[in-house]
Amino acid sequence: MAQDQAYIEVGASWVQLTNADATAVTLQCVTGVVYIRGTVTASAPSAALRGILVEDGDGFVGASFATLFPGAAVTRLWARSVRTGITAGVVVSHG
Repeated sequence: MAQDQAYIEVGASWVQLTNADATAVTLQCVTGVVYIRGTVTASAPSAALRGILVEDGDGFVGASFATLFPGAAVTRLWARSVRTGITAGVVVSHG
């Protein structure tokens, strides 16, 4: 099922931004700073991993997973707050 401008709050643990397999995303970090990471399954990345840094106001428009994560067959997208104890907000759309 697609997400259409869904607002998702993320904390210190990885939160899945996609609710089904996807191939592209439009995303904006609207509060805080987050790491973005892709996986090939619905299993969360390791807690210690970092990812693509997305700051408040930044994001991607219609970005394919193949462009964001070259060489990996990514189908799921995840985010976690960079700052421990501070929740961040992300708006995401995918089909």
